[in-house]
Amino acid sequence: MRAFLVSNLHMRRGGGLLVGLAVLVAGADSIQSQERSLTIVSATPRGEVAQIADAGEMRIVFSEPMVAIGGEVTRPPEWLSLSPAIRANYYWSGTRTLIVTADPDTPLPYATRYTATIGAGARSVAGHAIASPFAFTFTTPTIRLLGADWYRKSGRFDSPAVIALRFNQPVRPADVLAHATVRYTPHTWTRPALTAPARDLLAKEDLEGLARFDAKVERVARVVSLSDAVPLTGASGWDEKRFPPSPNVAVVETAGAPATDAWLTVAIDGGMPGADGPEAAAAQS
Repeated sequence: MRAFLVSNLHMRRGGGLLVGLAVLVAGADSIQSQERSLTIVSATPRGEVAQIADAGEMRIVFSEPMVAIGGEVTRPPEWLSLSPAIRANYYWSGTRTLIVTADPDTPLPYATRYTATIGAGARSVAGHAIASPFAFTFTTPTIRLLGADWYRKSGRFDSPAVIALRFNQPVRPADVLAHATVRYTPHTWTRPALTAPARDLLAKEDLEGLARFDAKVERVARVVSLSDAVPLTGASGWDEKRFPPSPNVAVVETAGAPATDAWLTVAIDGGMPGADGPEAAAAQS
């Protein structure tokens, strides 16, 4: 600390001046310097990342230099911890930005939540300590249903539907069956109608044909209003040229033949885990 002298002038009775000296200890700038704490300016990534590659690099930016220019840059800091632990490479960009990259030979798993903690032992080159431990979290991509393609198993209208569900990451067929549902979806349609003269003519010349026409219209009217669940089973075999096997694809089939003219909606509930990690995604369809 440094001291300096300040003279104080006071008016004295009778017009004279009284000169006093005061000693002030420790300038305000010195006090502020001692009280200043190291802070985290930014830390990324945060939350759920869109692509697995986005989780492969963490950047932590500090408020002041943490290493000297030209100093060692590859040693993992003792004050940084990652949970769950990963194999990673560490280096400094400049003196304030720590970059942590996942080892390319050990890719991060999907659907996994990570927590990075900067402990109380973090100190800047100037000796300033972080006020309290700082933590941030991020999650690698959770399950996303990217597409659903289908065909009739035998090619006929009265055979089950084979459905290939394509995801953004590896899945287990048993998990898909446990968390996927297929339902009929009500939809609008234009009800065909015969003119009065046409109906009169058919009634006279082809009464059975008119009855079949009316029955078909009523059948379709019932189908387009359906909202029932369609039971699913695992597909024991399918056209692999149409749906090539892949860890990201699960192939299921309906337990029966879905009605023709129906629309089907495939939904995945919010509890389905991926094959890599435990973090579940929101419900989707």
